[in-house]
Amino acid sequence: MISTPHIIEKKERKITWKIYKGGPGITTKQKNALIKSFSMDDPAIKAAEHADVNRNTADLWYRHFRELIFQATRRAPRLFGEVEMDQAAFGGRGRKKMMSALKRLAKKLPHHEYMEKAKEVRSEHKTQVFGILQRGGNVYTHIIKDQSARTLTPIVRMVVEDTAIVYTDKWGGFKDLKLDGYTHRSVNHSREYVAKDGSYINSIESFWSFAKDRLGAFRGISMTVLPLHIKECEWRWNIGAEDRNVSAKARWARVEKALRALM
Repeated sequence: MISTPHIIEKKERKITWKIYKGGPGITTKQKNALIKSFSMDDPAIKAAEHADVNRNTADLWYRHFRELIFQATRRAPRLFGEVEMDQAAFGGRGRKKMMSALKRLAKKLPHHEYMEKAKEVRSEHKTQVFGILQRGGNVYTHIIKDQSARTLTPIVRMVVEDTAIVYTDKWGGFKDLKLDGYTHRSVNHSREYVAKDGSYINSIESFWSFAKDRLGAFRGISMTVLPLHIKECEWRWNIGAEDRNVSAKARWARVEKALRALM
């Protein structure tokens, strides 16, 4: 694990010195350029060119920014009102083995049984993330080991007020929500996107789309740093980095301001 840079300022020379390796580090101008590139969601290689620093230096500072964001988002919020919940899978390990297993299942099982079993197979090869979104408010993500009610229910209790109206899909892990006092409404995604009673989870699905589009640009992320990237997606969403009602420049300025507040 790369440690966070230990920084001291040398005002008389206007140079930032990095103690962890010794020797001169980056200037304040270069640091500001890296912050701006990160705010614009530029890749580290582009940020290194823009700031005129080594690629490894840009990677190190990007890691530092993500660790700051991770620490700032670790505390679970309390969500209320109308709340949507869903799970998504990120990353992947042993894709060829997974696809072979799915093909074997497809030949042996009826379609409805295959769909249930396929979720289990995919979950074994991907990182499972549980998302809870308050409509008109923030989203909260939590990496989980499995999608059982035993795993999901404690997270729901921790994050969601018991007066909330909860919207989910038909996944069995949500079956006990009514027993916990929640008003629970669900939509069967194998048949429809909006239930007859108007229930939907399109907002949390929009967040998954936003997160997967961002992470897909990396063309593969190490499992060790994936949690940092997931929390970065959560943080960017919550501060309005995905808001298409404002200009890109305004969104970047919003991200930069929020990042500097963490430093």
